[in-house]
Amino acid sequence: MRSGIGLLLIVVDVIVALGLLLGGRNATSSHELTGYICLLLAPSLLYLSSGIWAKQRWKLLSRLVLYAVALLALVVSTAVLLSVRAFPSAGIAIYLLIGLLLLAVLLSVLHLVLAKREAA
Repeated sequence: MRSGIGLLLIVVDVIVALGLLLGGRNATSSHELTGYICLLLAPSLLYLSSGIWAKQRWKLLSRLVLYAVALLALVVSTAVLLSVRAFPSAGIAIYLLIGLLLLAVLLSVLHLVLAKREAA
């Protein structure tokens, strides 16, 4: 079960890293600092993903914190945008992104709990 969750987490990490690369490249034209931070987070996320197979707890926790912060930022910004009705047509894409980040956070927590149990 743990290896199946690990494989699913790797797939989610690769999708998120590709989104960070594409979004970061796009953002460098208007907000350089944000774009470069996104470009740096993509390989960092993939590096932290190696903790799934290497069973390095600090990588798993760092990855979980990264996803939790991204989810929190996205939920807050979406709530603000939806409250002023600035996003009437793209709402479904935002909800899918929130769902993907929530899935990553929940699976990361589950994987961390399973890894801790296996180590004990």
